[in-house]
Amino acid sequence: MWRCSGVSMVETVPLITASALVGMPEFVAGELGARALRRSFSDAGLPADMPVQEGYFVPEVAAARFLGSAARQAGDPLLGAKLGAHLNIATNGAWGRHIVEGETLGGCLQRFIRTLCCFCNYDLLRIDLIGDIAWCRFRFATTDHADYPQICLATVGSCTNLVRHFTGPEWFPDAVEMDIPPPVTPSLLEDILPTEIRYNAECIALAFPQEYLTLRRRPELSQSHTTFSEAMRARDHKPPESFEAVVEEIIRLQIGSGSVSLDAAARSLDLGVRTLQRKLERTGCHFKDLTGRIRMGIAREHVAETSLPLAAVAELAGFSDQFNFSRAFRRYFGMPPSEMRKLASAHGG
Repeated sequence: MWRCSGVSMVETVPLITASALVGMPEFVAGELGARALRRSFSDAGLPADMPVQEGYFVPEVAAARFLGSAARQAGDPLLGAKLGAHLNIATNGAWGRHIVEGETLGGCLQRFIRTLCCFCNYDLLRIDLIGDIAWCRFRFATTDHADYPQICLATVGSCTNLVRHFTGPEWFPDAVEMDIPPPVTPSLLEDILPTEIRYNAECIALAFPQEYLTLRRRPELSQSHTTFSEAMRARDHKPPESFEAVVEEIIRLQIGSGSVSLDAAARSLDLGVRTLQRKLERTGCHFKDLTGRIRMGIAREHVAETSLPLAAVAELAGFSDQFNFSRAFRRYFGMPPSEMRKLASAHGG
């Protein structure tokens, strides 16, 4: 079954995260120059200074037109394939980091399926197991657009690089299927992608031995611990509206920097400490209570969704030591962090 991102098809504009464009402007500028880059943005109807980062979405057709314009200016119908060789999902913000931090290739792809809504609203992803071969299949919503072939070619390269986090940098798929007609010069594409290529397929698909799903991420790659909740929060992030939410955002930033301060929070809002406290009291909360709630939220995410040692979780949540962390965690959630981790693991968390 195809796994959909859960958005009703009553809406008619397929969207893709702007962070999926990370690396594309730099590639076009490097290959064709700044003038061609401006032309590509203009042809796509996108501002040249648009924020290529998470939290923003652009029409999928605009991304296709951006690459199509660049390919036409270069006179190179395979430009998307050359671009794809340089794309890395890990650079796509919290969502991309969460995916590539899967401990195994199978876990990585399941994270991709689970968080597909962070990437797009209509595109589809599934894994098919046929005999001893695994097929990773991806379907875009804009396959009928004239510039879609560039998106297809770039995606094959990006997905190949994703698998290489587990196989090594020299790996190529056993076979590739593309939902585009064959190029005028297929041999040139085979030089870029030396494997069996099938055209006019149902969707984009990469084949590899099923046993690869158990491969662990290459140890030389940097490791962090980006949770599913962080990926979702980045996808939905927008300027907070209520005063309480504004202060929560400040506290979250302070926890990330390792020091929570009421004085600093008041200064950042250009308020006196008492004024800040009175404003919070009118909303029915206190700075200390907000800090505790956010710390516990951070702690719960990392306890339930990562294998990070509890001492490290305590540090991330702003506790001085694991003992105080565990005591506060038990008081807040009614169970120790070790028990919550066991329950989350039993439920596939």
